[in-house]
Amino acid sequence: KISIESENVAPHEGSIFMTIHKGDTLDNKEYFGTSDPYALVTFGDQTFKSDTINNDLNPIWNYDFKMDVKEDSPSSFNIEIWDDNYGRHVLMGSSTFDIHNIMTSKKIEGKWIDLENCKQGKVLISTDYVPSVSTSESSGDVEDSKSPLNRTSVPLDEPSTGGK
Repeated sequence: KISIESENVAPHEGSIFMTIHKGDTLDNKEYFGTSDPYALVTFGDQTFKSDTINNDLNPIWNYDFKMDVKEDSPSSFNIEIWDDNYGRHVLMGSSTFDIHNIMTSKKIEGKWIDLENCKQGKVLISTDYVPSVSTSESSGDVEDSKSPLNRTSVPLDEPSTGGK
């Protein structure tokens, strides 16, 4: 358990634990066959890339990662979905997401993000924002707890409800 005084919490610093669960009805960029999508997230100088899912316009990635938020971090991150086509990568769609929404909500479970720069497609994400705590000013006992990345995944058969 963590006991925190409000002045110990840095308002803009912390970590965003994110899961990119899956894509839905992605735009096929192949002339023959089906696209091989992967997700690429950029947040300032941080970049995160999922595995490529071959021949699937409804890929399931369940890709977990952590973005570090600092005082000078940008106010948004970019999600791009790319087709891995034997070394020639083609953008399938992208979106920009404001981190203020994540920091205010603290936790977002199962949010569909519509992709832009394409005919169709969306991506399902979940996030947990954990603000930084000044270790010299924090009080109380800290117990080792489960990482937010180990939370229960959003059911894959409930596309827009985001419920557990």
